[in-house]
Amino acid sequence: MFNQSLAVAAELVPAEKVRKQFGSDVDSRYLVVEVGMFPKSRGPLEVHPGDFVLRVNRTRHSISAAVPWAIVNLSDALKRAVTDLEARCLPETSTDKPVAGYLYFPLADKKDGDNEYELEYRAQRIWMILPLHAGTLR
Repeated sequence: MFNQSLAVAAELVPAEKVRKQFGSDVDSRYLVVEVGMFPKSRGPLEVHPGDFVLRVNRTRHSISAAVPWAIVNLSDALKRAVTDLEARCLPETSTDKPVAGYLYFPLADKKDGDNEYELEYRAQRIWMILPLHAGTLR
């Protein structure tokens, strides 16, 4: 989706890819969305992952993105895994260049195929609603 100052692209990351890249704990508890932001204007774009919410089935129910801290215990392997998840997040930044990353949306009862989702972006006098479709395995 785009307007005169910004283009935003988003897709659901397929479950198989989430398991491969992030592990089964993330796949079973989070919906992962890959987002790309492409500024068209010369001024800097303020990027904040908190400007995105996941809307479920065109209802008023919405979910904010969160780094998957819920899967953390004291194990060093899991601490490294969460650090890796955090590094892959859509960065909080100010930029005039394209930027991309992942958003992790916690779902209490994740079931494949049950729901349709939309990604809502509200920031800097911009409001966009992007329908989310599963991407392909790459």
